Amino acid sequence: MEYEKIRLAEKAQELGDIELAVLLCLVAEAHCIIEADVEDIEQAEKEIQSICHKTFGLTTATLNCTADMSLDDFDAHILVYDAAEVVTPTANQHIQEDYFSSSDAISKRTKMLGFEDDGKIADVIVARDLHLAPVEVQVQALELMRGKRVFTRRALYTAPKRFVLVALNTADKGPKMMLHLNNHFSISHFYQHPDSSAASDIFDHENTSTRSNVRSRPSIPAFPRQSSGINPFLPFFQKYEIDEIAKLSSRVKLHPDVRAYMHNIVVFMRMHRAVASGVTPHATRSLYSLTSALASLHGLDFITPSLVALAVRKIYPHRLVIVKPEDEMSLQWGSELDAVREYLDGITAEDVIDDVLGMVETPL
Repeated sequence: MEYEKIRLAEKAQELGDIELAVLLCLVAEAHCIIEADVEDIEQAEKEIQSICHKTFGLTTATLNCTADMSLDDFDAHILVYDAAEVVTPTANQHIQEDYFSSSDAISKRTKMLGFEDDGKIADVIVARDLHLAPVEVQVQALELMRGKRVFTRRALYTAPKRFVLVALNTADKGPKMMLHLNNHFSISHFYQHPDSSAASDIFDHENTSTRSNVRSRPSIPAFPRQSSGINPFLPFFQKYEIDEIAKLSSRVKLHPDVRAYMHNIVVFMRMHRAVASGVTPHATRSLYSLTSALASLHGLDFITPSLVALAVRKIYPHRLVIVKPEDEMSLQWGSELDAVREYLDGITAEDVIDDVLGMVETPL
């Protein structure tokens, strides 16, 4: 067991940022937002598709959302047909359940009732510019994330047990996703083109102190991997390995002092004078589940304060809403509006997170 934990942690260290984000979502059964500059959005989409296929052996479906997109368009583009199954070594079959197949009970029931045709929901759905989609399409995406099934005009489709919805949005000041949909995405990440000079690793729990962490290492390592297994046609991370990491994650221990640290971060975030909303119960649940997953990816069986800080930087940036100057709480006891407006000028969610992490005492 100890050898297996070390082996999986070493494999995780070989992954790039986008690969780690996808793996983290698969382990924690979460979904993510990836933002990219307009000129990098095409490259980001291609990399995500390549990562899902080559690194994890997953089927993908991509849809480009627009303001005039219909529900039928959304339903049609999340399905894949006659997807080739990835063969795994016979030696591992005894610990390998197909966690990427639909729920057996639901699948059998829907097929008996004639609800499903030959199509199935992809393992990973890349929804490009989901924030531009009409409200009814965003609601359909939310229902897919929450209920893992989609009703269409002619069928009921059930999602895989572990599937990921990736919202690939352009990093601009355009319209935002509806509040409940945005809150249901557990983490967010800014995509940096591999040719960029930025090289810090956002998933390195020893380097989480500056905003430069949103600028990351290449998503796909340029060097050949040494631990890809005996069969070069197999994905780098196989399904049974993701299942094993999830089991390790469920056994991660949380010390009372670290639990208090996490609680204080949530309270300080909620009470921060620049925050209007965004510190939701769902975000708190994500904080606990994602820190456990991060610990298992680092080969640990306990959660450290640095992993908590890392998770906070990935969970809250897309959720926090900066308060308007006229609604800032200190106006109630005499602050000048001009002074408040000056204080809030240019402040971002990352600034708030840095401020909170600096104020909360870290357990020794």
